[in-house]
Amino acid sequence: MYRYVDIYLSTSLWEGLPLTVLQAMSLKKPLVLHRCVGNVDLVYEGINGFIFDDEKKAVSAINFLIENSDARISYGVNSYNIYLEKFNICKMITKYKELYRLLLSTGNEEGNKNTSLKNLNE
Repeated sequence: MYRYVDIYLSTSLWEGLPLTVLQAMSLKKPLVLHRCVGNVDLVYEGINGFIFDDEKKAVSAINFLIENSDARISYGVNSYNIYLEKFNICKMITKYKELYRLLLSTGNEEGNKNTSLKNLNE
């Protein structure tokens, strides 16, 4: 179904890791997502889509993508590249294994304070 759409819009108020957004990214769709946990981790503003807080910003982002086909295509390609780089299943499994190894090897309190989960996603 996603192959028939030009823009992926999500109005969710809360997400974990939104698999539907990842699926849209894997199909080279630009994103217009409501600002919430999960969504904000997937959009790089002005690169692969937009985050909105209100209806006016959502409409503005959608209109921009409708009126600018080059940007729409570019944002979609960027979504795909971000998906491949950071969120494909093979890389996610590898990152989880790295995280588990790191957590298991860090036995003291000081080591746990210095462990950054964000660094594992880079």
